[in-house]
Amino acid sequence: MISLSQMTNCTIKRKVNFLLIISAVLITLPALIFAQKKSITVEVSDSMDYKKGIELKNVDIYNKKTKIKKLGTYSFTSMMWAAATNSAKNRVYELARLITIDKPTKLLSVNAICGGQKSEDSVTYRLHIYRIKDGYPDSKLIEKDFIKKFPVTSKKLSFDLRQEEIILNEDFAVSFEYIPKKEPAIYPMLSFRAKLNGKDSYRKDTRNGQWRKAEGGCAAIYVEVEE
Repeated sequence: MISLSQMTNCTIKRKVNFLLIISAVLITLPALIFAQKKSITVEVSDSMDYKKGIELKNVDIYNKKTKIKKLGTYSFTSMMWAAATNSAKNRVYELARLITIDKPTKLLSVNAICGGQKSEDSVTYRLHIYRIKDGYPDSKLIEKDFIKKFPVTSKKLSFDLRQEEIILNEDFAVSFEYIPKKEPAIYPMLSFRAKLNGKDSYRKDTRNGQWRKAEGGCAAIYVEVEE
C-alpha cells in the first residue's frame, strides 16, 4: 500500500471526473520507464477515501538525479586546426565527430571550438545529426535542419537543443557545415581547433559527398547530454 500523502516530490490534483494525476521525478512500471516529468493516471471512485491510501500494484516511485556530461573532443592542441574551408582549392569541408552512448540520452547542445573567422563579418553553419553505419556517418538521424549565424569574433559555435527534446538511444555523429552567403570566387578561411592524435573524427568535401576519417588529429567538436 502506498499512501499518496507520503510520496515525495509528487503533485496530486483532483479532477472533476475523479482522476488523480501523479507526477513524479521517475516512475518505474514493469518493462516501462517514464522519464522525468511524465505522469500516470489512477482512477478512483467518488466514494473512495483516497486520504487513507490507494494500492498501486507493481509500482516503484523514487528519485533519480540526472547527470549532464560532455562527450566528444572538448580540448585542443596548441597550434592545431581542422580546416572547414580550403581557399586554395575553393572547397568547403563538413567536419563531424562520432558520439558513443550506452543508454538513452537527451541531447542538450552541440558545440565546436573554432579558430577565429576571416574575411567575413559573420558566418553561418548548418548542424547535422547522422546515424552511424560501418563506422561512418550515414543517413540523417534527425531530419530537421538547424542553421545558425555566428559573429565573426566567435571562438565557440554552439547549438542549444534543449527545447527540441531529442532523445537518442544509439551512437551518432554530429557535424558542422559552413553555409556561404553566396557562391564567392574564393571561400573565406575557416577552421576549428583540433586535438593531436584524436580519433573518431571525419571530414567530407561537400562537392563529392564522401566521408573520410580525419588524419593526425580531430576537430574540437563535442556535445552536452543528460543521462
